[in-house]
Amino acid sequence: EAGNGPSQQSLFPQVLELAAGDYEVLKEINADIRSLGFDLQEFGQNAFVIHGTPADIPAGDEKRMIEKLIEQFKNNQSQLNVDRREVLIRSMARNSSLKNGKHLTPKEMKQLLDELFACEKPFLSIDGKSTMVRMSLEEIKEMFRK
Repeated sequence: EAGNGPSQQSLFPQVLELAAGDYEVLKEINADIRSLGFDLQEFGQNAFVIHGTPADIPAGDEKRMIEKLIEQFKNNQSQLNVDRREVLIRSMARNSSLKNGKHLTPKEMKQLLDELFACEKPFLSIDGKSTMVRMSLEEIKEMFRK
């Protein structure tokens, strides 16, 4: 919300070459992406240099993350009734979320739950879907009787 997300500077900046349309989209949203922690600089025709990324983005995933942000921005901007920065934040959250089937240690599970309940709306995902379901002990027992 402050507009300046923490950025991890790259030791070896990467060049991201884009199609002309995607290049224009990235130019348009560059200030918003900077506020999320990306440090991008235009580099010739249809290219950007990635100098830094948000600290929680895994190393080596920078190009894919930016390409997905551009793609989801193009897809979601007309559908969602929110501002451009909100679209980007939702896209980044979706792209950096845990994938189905990833095994977590008990410590990671606890941290994930702690972070979930620290959210403003812990019971809803970024798409407005429920993040959890409350079931009685009887309902659980019934599930295993079948």
